[in-house]
Amino acid sequence: LKRGELELRETHERLQDSERLYREQATRLATLFDSVEDAIVVISASGKIESWNRGAEHLFGHTASEIVGKDARMLLPEPHASQLSRYIQTGERIDAGRIEMEGRHSTGRLIPIEVSNREMIINELRLYVAVLHDISVRRESERRKSEFVSTISHELRTPLTSIAGSLTLISG
Repeated sequence: LKRGELELRETHERLQDSERLYREQATRLATLFDSVEDAIVVISASGKIESWNRGAEHLFGHTASEIVGKDARMLLPEPHASQLSRYIQTGERIDAGRIEMEGRHSTGRLIPIEVSNREMIINELRLYVAVLHDISVRRESERRKSEFVSTISHELRTPLTSIAGSLTLISG
């Protein structure tokens, strides 16, 4: 009887150790998930938001408690919301790799974002993981660069036209 009790106690201790290691790993993964700066949104096969991290809270302005269980299309304006529906219904990829589109902040403001999405199956459940990166700064930089080039082009065109006219007059 004592041998059986000892084996039972050892089994119970191993089970407790396994549960402790599982909890520690789950805590580590949750911390990692929330520490990523980019938004991570997990969407179910029905198009509902399963989970999202703090980066998504910051990007879209909704807390997890406000958004989990809601339709993911509410985060996107048209035509992107329809593309998401088609992707989920058919499994057809929207585009390979990363794509640029707009997201909708809780205030209604549109946010330029870069999206990378992947399908995964866990315990026979189909889930979609989208990693979204705010590209507002990049878009603003591109706009300023374009304005600068346009301004320089305009400022140089006038004197160059005068010089070209003078050279034509001199050569004539």
